[in-house]
Amino acid sequence: MRKLWIIIVVVSIVIVGIVLIATQTEKESNEIKIGVIGPLTGIRAMGGTYMRNGLEIALEEINSKGGIKGEQIKLIYEDDKYEPSIAVSGFRKLVDVDGVKMVIGFQNSSCLLAVAPIAEQQRIIVIGYGTQASKISDAGDYIFRTQISSLDEIPVISEFIKNKLNISEISVLYLNTDYGVEYKDALKSTFEASLQDKIIAIDLFEVETTDYKTQLGKVTQQNPQAIFIIGSSKHVGMIVKQAKELGIKTSFIASSPVEGEDVLTIAGTLVDGIIYPYPYDVESEDKEQEAFRKKYKERYGMLPEMLAANAYDALKILADGIGKCGQNIGCIKDFLYTVKDYHGASGLLSFDSKGDVHKPIIIKKIEDGKFIRY
Repeated sequence: MRKLWIIIVVVSIVIVGIVLIATQTEKESNEIKIGVIGPLTGIRAMGGTYMRNGLEIALEEINSKGGIKGEQIKLIYEDDKYEPSIAVSGFRKLVDVDGVKMVIGFQNSSCLLAVAPIAEQQRIIVIGYGTQASKISDAGDYIFRTQISSLDEIPVISEFIKNKLNISEISVLYLNTDYGVEYKDALKSTFEASLQDKIIAIDLFEVETTDYKTQLGKVTQQNPQAIFIIGSSKHVGMIVKQAKELGIKTSFIASSPVEGEDVLTIAGTLVDGIIYPYPYDVESEDKEQEAFRKKYKERYGMLPEMLAANAYDALKILADGIGKCGQNIGCIKDFLYTVKDYHGASGLLSFDSKGDVHKPIIIKKIEDGKFIRY
């Protein structure tokens, strides 16, 4: 009798185990897993927060309506800390452990470029939401981005500096990443297209730099009319704060990533007057942009910025592709190349033959602690 009871208990345990496995398998089969990688901590954590905010709004919109043909989207986040080596590890984990075939990710162009060969080899779709380096245009057939290339904004800001601000001599401080180096080189060639215009000093800084006094000394030695900073909101905040402490009165211009709460938290009103190009108009009256702006402000108590809107659009467009193709990656990839004149939270966008988007560029400035149109 005792043996019989043991057999019954063992059989019961096995049956329960089978049921649990079957239930879990069924649960997982009703999920569409999409990986997300960005700087959730570290020097660009604020940008990672914007990205996550935008994604969570898109996720709620999709899943609250039944998901995609009855399947719910599940986002699996990895923190790359804005560092390429960590980005590669996080990407491999998403692909090899979590089994994702689609990734929304990367604020740092060097991070995306580091994982692009892996994505191409394993046919993983990657949509960058904050990556601007022009090299990404040729990174592969599976690489897309809802962020513009830096080559799109440089002619706009160069012309504005020369023709609207009447500035012909600037110095440049740039972030030593793929994005920063390319931006610096393109800015130099574009700005100096006229013999009257000069970049009289250039210096670099690293992602983790916190003391900029040496660099500021070099780029102000010849008294430029303005200093152009190529870096994040956090970098710009620290640079301008230290410049003011040194008594430097030169005006500042920045690249588009300057827009972020970090710059205000660090430098306050010291950054008033900074001018920069921006590929996102938060004041747009386009109905899709208005709807996103309203939801974002209600949920987070602030206006959205471009990283939030870009990430939102990336997930919504992917969802459209999944709705058309299921989880057939080749079909989704081909679908993305057909996306034209898409009215998204970040504006009107189309993917070109290289997976890039092109959007209108506006000029903005910081005034009284706000980011406003010039």
